[in-house]
Amino acid sequence: MHEGLTLGKQLENKIRRGGSLDWSALPDPAMEFVIYKVREGAVNPLDFEIFEAERAKGIADCVGRWQGKWGTQIRATDPSPLHSALRGLKELFGWEMDYREFNLTANFVGMIGPWFHRSTVRLDGDEPVLSVLEEQGEETAFTASLFILNAMWHDVDPSAGYAKATKDARWISVKQLISERGQDTSYLYWSTIALAMRSLRGGGFKRYDTYFPPGEHRF
Repeated sequence: MHEGLTLGKQLENKIRRGGSLDWSALPDPAMEFVIYKVREGAVNPLDFEIFEAERAKGIADCVGRWQGKWGTQIRATDPSPLHSALRGLKELFGWEMDYREFNLTANFVGMIGPWFHRSTVRLDGDEPVLSVLEEQGEETAFTASLFILNAMWHDVDPSAGYAKATKDARWISVKQLISERGQDTSYLYWSTIALAMRSLRGGGFKRYDTYFPPGEHRF
């Protein structure tokens, strides 16, 4: 059975990554997004495209790794988590959203973390299979509210914040992404993308347990 990160180890990792001794060792809260578009004629969510990029700057253990989810920490200066989400989307992509537009384009998947196991994904026919390993893939624990956001009516601003910390950003179908990187255990947050796809494939944004323990999971 795997063991979670101890509070001491979490604090040690935070300090190593630039944190302060005054910071809590508890997981940082965040708002996280899987950004997708439904291309013309696409019906199967595996044919939907998500926005991904390679980390070029930032936290050392993330640099050089690819990610298909985006997020922002909830700051003490944010009046509420929803304010955090709107601020993060503006900073990352240049999107000016109000609460109504956010509610129309984003769907809440659930709370995730603090465990993000390394994992792989393969297709069994047209069914995705997530293989979750014992190893924790995130060195500093955090928890987050995960949303899937339909960006069909939004263009990504190439000068926005995401471009300052990443490179080679692109839209790619989930099926193609699995083909290219499905067996890459260094790909950040396969389980998070799997949760987003499970919600889309569920048809009604059903609520499930958002933790995938080690083993195989079909959805």
